Amino acid sequence: MFLTYDKSGVSLAYPENWRLEEDSDEDARLNLTITSPNTAFWTLIVYTEALDLDHVLDQTLAALREEYPEIEIADADQEIAGQSIRGKDASFFCLDLTSTTRLRALHRGASTYLILSQAEDREMKVAGAVFDAITQSLLAGTGPLGGE
Repeated sequence: MFLTYDKSGVSLAYPENWRLEEDSDEDARLNLTITSPNTAFWTLIVYTEALDLDHVLDQTLAALREEYPEIEIADADQEIAGQSIRGKDASFFCLDLTSTTRLRALHRGASTYLILSQAEDREMKVAGAVFDAITQSLLAGTGPLGGE
């Protein structure tokens, strides 16, 4: 079963056993975080203007580098639901475990979306498919996890 979020011009579906938290701040119109029952999470930050996507990704990666100096970064551009998305994947060690953060940035109308998803690598095998489905539902804007 899935729950849906449909507010502030954003519509998406997510698993009912995941928890959603909503916030906003002076830089972003909306900040949604959807957390798995374990350690994985998917975050959407909506900025009210069309920002340079590479700059948004670089700023986010700089913050990750401060926390994890040994971080490894790879390009991960992709297309989802017909939308070109700039992406970076970042891998790092935390508490003797390898974790991966997937950063995706795109323009949606006049806004900039930054999607950040993260999980410990063993959990990523399952959570990664859920992250993709949540993102697909966001971009497709139809049915449970974009399925209609």
